[in-house]
Amino acid sequence: MHELLAIVSFLKYWRAVDIVRITDYKPPPTVNPIIV
Repeated sequence: MHELLAIVSFLKYWRAVDIVRITDYKPPPTVNPIIV
């Protein structure tokens, strides 16, 4: 159950980061390795 919650929260965070990437195109350093 905790794993599922972590995945859901991660997806929500990633979606928020994706929106920021589209609008601002300045992803946080911690997300850079995931994008590349």
